[in-house]
Amino acid sequence: MKYQLDIISDSVGDLVLHAGGWIYDRVTAGWEVNIALPLGADPRPVRILGAAPTVLDITGHRLRACRPAIATSVDFCRRNGEVAKVVASAARNETEVTMWGEDGFGIDSTASVPVSHRLSVAARAFKTQALAACGDHPLMVCRHETFRSVNLADADLVADLVPAG
Repeated sequence: MKYQLDIISDSVGDLVLHAGGWIYDRVTAGWEVNIALPLGADPRPVRILGAAPTVLDITGHRLRACRPAIATSVDFCRRNGEVAKVVASAARNETEVTMWGEDGFGIDSTASVPVSHRLSVAARAFKTQALAACGDHPLMVCRHETFRSVNLADADLVADLVPAG
């Protein structure tokens, strides 16, 4: 059985910029990474990272968090009540919840911890290509991506996310 990570995003560029390396590294570690994107979004950057893009349909489809992991941006949760409900429910149900962006979205700050993922050399290369496919041309991709996470009890499962600081 593969570990599964479901990511919900309304912006391919934001997703790749903040989590592209982590996505690539999880895929190459054997995780099944599914990314729900808005209808009409270009799936090429997600495919470059090795993940499986799907269409995000919030209005006609009940989003649900699967175990063991779900991820999204804090900004998307703030803009979309349905996504916020899914994330809050997942956090209560011991699902690994990982978010990028400003701290402060309705997850108890004492329960969430800042974490960092050190990108592999290959992840940095693939992230650079995915950003180019988004139309972004960074001069350099950072070596770390930072997040806030809750429910990181299984250290073997989330060894790629370490306390930031």
